[in-house]
Amino acid sequence: MNSHYKMTTNKSLPSKLYKYQSYNTQTLDNLKNRHLWFSKPARFNDPFDCGISFSSENITDDVWKFLYEGVKAQWEVGQNQEQKKLAETYFQGDEPDEKFKSEFSKFSFKQSLQTEIQPRGIACFSERVDEILMWSHYANGHRGFCLEFDTSFDPFLKAVDVNYSQKLPPLQKADIGLDLLMILARTKSVGWSYEKEWRVFHEEGDKEYGIDFAALTSIYFGCEMPFTHREVISLIVQGSPTKLYRMKISETEFKVVPQLIEYTPYDYGKKLTNK
Repeated sequence: MNSHYKMTTNKSLPSKLYKYQSYNTQTLDNLKNRHLWFSKPARFNDPFDCGISFSSENITDDVWKFLYEGVKAQWEVGQNQEQKKLAETYFQGDEPDEKFKSEFSKFSFKQSLQTEIQPRGIACFSERVDEILMWSHYANGHRGFCLEFDTSFDPFLKAVDVNYSQKLPPLQKADIGLDLLMILARTKSVGWSYEKEWRVFHEEGDKEYGIDFAALTSIYFGCEMPFTHREVISLIVQGSPTKLYRMKISETEFKVVPQLIEYTPYDYGKKLTNK
């Protein structure tokens, strides 16, 4: 599996990452074939996700000048006739004026997000397996399941943490040498902080990619998952080293607790013999 994006992260990568899922033909097919689905951002449930821009309120003069010179040099030598025409309008002199700042703030990163981020693929994970809101929102009201992955395997070892903020991220000169679009793609509202999310990026979205068979270390069944669904998943991974757990509702707290289980296939031969 190639073309993942490795970026700097603010935290140490957990040894395990978790993916909450509903029970359906797509998730069962991915489980059987050890595939991982990378979605395009347009499919996310948060309109702000991968759709924000940098805050221009606190951009310093030296950062504006750095941006001005960089964009000017790129547009003046580019083959895009529209960019050349815009360059004649917004690049008058050696210093950025208010017109440039206004247009850059409103359009530059928004346009880049549409053309650069939206076609890419993103796989989302959590560092927690026992978050009841995650079970409710992403695992069909605790009727789905959660996959546990070993982050020493590719692509999980390239995962980066999501940053949560009440405001749009400020643009700093230290960031300009990095992939600015990726900074935006991993910044979310503080309201989502309970997810404790990590992301893996791929150059092409809405596609599935194979993962190492041993990367899937455990599967957790939601506390409301029907027995038949648990049985189907158990049969899919039967004979593999993947462990099985069932989430149990705590009798003393608002939480769910994993309980290790073993799947025993139904003995139809014994039933026929006892007839």
